[in-house]
Amino acid sequence: MFIDTHCHLSFEKLGSYGATTLEILKRAKEHNVNKLIDIATDVTGFTTTLNFAGQHAGVFAAIGIHPLHILTNQSFQKEDITKHLSHHKLVAIGETGLDYYYSTDTKTLQHKFFEEHCEIASTKGLPIIIHTRSANDDTLAILSNHVKNNGLIGVIHCFSGDKTFAKQVLDLGFYVSFSGIVTFKNALTLHEVAKYVPKQYILTETDAPYLAPVPFRGQENEPAYVKYTAEFIAKLREEPLESFANQVEQNAKALFTKLV
Repeated sequence: MFIDTHCHLSFEKLGSYGATTLEILKRAKEHNVNKLIDIATDVTGFTTTLNFAGQHAGVFAAIGIHPLHILTNQSFQKEDITKHLSHHKLVAIGETGLDYYYSTDTKTLQHKFFEEHCEIASTKGLPIIIHTRSANDDTLAILSNHVKNNGLIGVIHCFSGDKTFAKQVLDLGFYVSFSGIVTFKNALTLHEVAKYVPKQYILTETDAPYLAPVPFRGQENEPAYVKYTAEFIAKLREEPLESFANQVEQNAKALFTKLV
């Protein structure tokens, strides 16, 4: 019934694909989270993430270099991604994007890697998963170019902007994904965005192990908790939970076409 379109099972807090990870997958299924996309953010983890997805039903994968992992991946080449494109569980490229909040020192390299990820995704007809923080204008400029010239599609993950940014994203044909942040009582701007986005462009995620929704705020997050984010948004939008969850699943399958 529910789908977590963005989590990080390889991270130590989620078990790094060991016994703890298997328990987390079990709890996800118990909460009717039947599909999830596991995101690899470092070249050294691409193969492991894809192998794990290949061994577990309902687990899919995306691979890319997170903008905050630039310095530990300076030797990245497009081949690091393209050699995996035939994997049957690879559904997207990313996460990638720009992050000026923590560092602008790597801005040039961030742009280079972001452009290369966009080129791979658009050339191969895969969606792209975008991280953007304190860099919305540059993110939109790069995406606009690839949407116009190469037909790029994708999602802004863990959306935390306002309605103006949401409209700009939607105008590109991109999806908007909400994490547990939307359940925070002081996230009033995000509440308005969650009501504003057309139903066919909404996705839900955990970004686990980060950003656990209420009532688990401050604790380690996991895919099972996407249920609470979905419940909150459905209530905000005054929609029945089942129909909202079904719509999100349809949206996910429309964007991530290999998510079957």
